[in-house]
Amino acid sequence: MATDSNGSLVTRYEYDAFGKIRWQSQTDTRNKNTFVGGHGIVDDSDDDGLIYMRARYYDSEIGRFISRDPYTWGPDDERGQNKYNEMYIRWDKLVIGHNLYKYSVNNPIRFIDKDGKLFWIPIIIGIEIVVIIWAEVGMS
Repeated sequence: MATDSNGSLVTRYEYDAFGKIRWQSQTDTRNKNTFVGGHGIVDDSDDDGLIYMRARYYDSEIGRFISRDPYTWGPDDERGQNKYNEMYIRWDKLVIGHNLYKYSVNNPIRFIDKDGKLFWIPIIIGIEIVVIIWAEVGMS
């Protein structure tokens, strides 16, 4: 739903799981914050159907990003190398494979990708913390 400055309903949307508009009450309404709608995530208003998600563009018609994820887990990864990179690479192959164009691991009902980068960075950080604590406790 979108409202005007007085709080009156302007238009209503219905989306499929990948963000494609299935139904809209008014077609002439320009609402930049559709589907994901997070801060900084906007329809680029070129009528090309692309949604800019801070790191790359998403196409809801095909349910894919049009450029690869900047988090590749390889030597070209924008985050650079760190001592845990080998663990990331193995986990990446097991869980999400090599398709760097996926949106929410092809499961947008269960997962979100709020910035156009890999969706579960907080999960990886949480796993690292648990592994480090477990290693410290186990070694003492």
